[in-house]
Amino acid sequence: MFHYPLTADELYAFCAKAVDRQKLEVELSEMVSEQLIFHTDRFYSLCPGNQLAERRIKGNKAAISQLQIASKIAWLISLFPYVRGVGISGSLSKNFADESSDIDFFIITAKDRLWISRTILMLFRKIWVPFGRGKWFCMNYWVDEAGIEIVEKNIFTAIEIATLVPMCGEKTFEDFFAANEWTRNYLPNYVVNNKFLRVKNNWLMKRLLETVFDLPIFNKLERRLMLITGKRYKKKTEDGQLNKKGILIGMQASERYSKHNPQNFQFVLLKRYEQKLNDLLQKVSKHAAIF
Repeated sequence: MFHYPLTADELYAFCAKAVDRQKLEVELSEMVSEQLIFHTDRFYSLCPGNQLAERRIKGNKAAISQLQIASKIAWLISLFPYVRGVGISGSLSKNFADESSDIDFFIITAKDRLWISRTILMLFRKIWVPFGRGKWFCMNYWVDEAGIEIVEKNIFTAIEIATLVPMCGEKTFEDFFAANEWTRNYLPNYVVNNKFLRVKNNWLMKRLLETVFDLPIFNKLERRLMLITGKRYKKKTEDGQLNKKGILIGMQASERYSKHNPQNFQFVLLKRYEQKLNDLLQKVSKHAAIF
């Protein structure tokens, strides 16, 4: 789907069944010999040639420096009120970047304070946009601690959850992955990448601001900010506004989450995936049982 060849380790990690690793290696070897798949360097692909492997290697190298930047930005985000967990999503969470890549963040906030937290951080992001650093602060997906179980349960969301790279909030992400244990139905062999994880930030100023915003008067502000933001994005969609990638702007908002939804990307992708998978399985029916 993304023209991204995989290693044997990754094929094992993303396999939809709890398969025996040695059996998988044998199957891969047989499929290569029958030219059902192709092996270049250490990567397996559905396409012959080395172009995809070269593209991946270049993207992996670029991701190293971008992950270092992302780690610093995540720590900065964690300083803000009600932020309990910060993780990397998108292509960077799959260890790939290029010159046009954004740094996409997945943020978990305290219960009933998602919209206050989001509004403060989005205002902070605007400071960086004139300096060409807006793409470092793409905070596209928010949930609060009472809404950490992802409602959409499919192969797309399972991969997005499993490949999240937690940056800040160790206990918060423990709870998040526990609440989304259903992803094991799709990816039973996957192990989360925790090597960048730090504990959540308890900066004094953050605690003081939260003490203020915990006052009951701010409960109404929380809901008001949700309604204002949701209405603004709905108008952008109705007006046909496009993001910088030329995709129609869309957003889903509730008390427990805020997430961008450009042209129902997830569902369009899943439909294409099912069609491609059906076409592929007809060609490799001999080996389909393992997958």
